[in-house]
Amino acid sequence: WGFSVVALRSSIAGAGRGVFVDGYAKAGSILAFQPGEVWSKEHLVNLPVEVERQLEKNDHYQMSLRADDFMIDSRKSPYTVLTGNNTNMMALGHVVNHPTPTKPPNCRCI
Repeated sequence: WGFSVVALRSSIAGAGRGVFVDGYAKAGSILAFQPGEVWSKEHLVNLPVEVERQLEKNDHYQMSLRADDFMIDSRKSPYTVLTGNNTNMMALGHVVNHPTPTKPPNCRCI
């Protein structure tokens, strides 16, 4: 592939972990996958009250709403991807780009 992605200490002070490319990736390359539980729009509209409350209570949101109205809930996805049998070295999409208000993102979700 010519590159790999790794989660290391962020270069932004106090930001926790960041994702870095080790090697060379051409513009437009897929760098990582977003792990997590996938929810369709139909399921989100008709959630039972107890599930909706569980989603609301978590302060550590790792949820992304895609353009096709699917939500990916990555809250249970680890930041270290080599932990067990169901691992994917590229499953770091949930760690990528939580930019500050003054710094634009350097990649995007597709």
